[in-house]
Amino acid sequence: MLNLLINGRVDLIYSDPNNVKIGLKAINQPDVAIRYKNITLENQRVGYIAINKNSDEKLVTQLQRAAAKFSKTPEYYRLLDE
Repeated sequence: MLNLLINGRVDLIYSDPNNVKIGLKAINQPDVAIRYKNITLENQRVGYIAINKNSDEKLVTQLQRAAAKFSKTPEYYRLLDE
């Protein structure tokens, strides 16, 4: 996603600006300028992960554990309050 943005293949990505900054740093592009707009109630969306009914049970379990772990972090509660 970030490579598409940097290379001009897309003009907009829908993501958390903090994650974008972390991603840019990870691919050695920390100086790429980004602009973002805060999410308001009228354009807020619910995120979810869809899994194929034939997905590997181990993968499903890993995703469920990761989601449960994240839901207990301060970052999760910060995102809910925004």
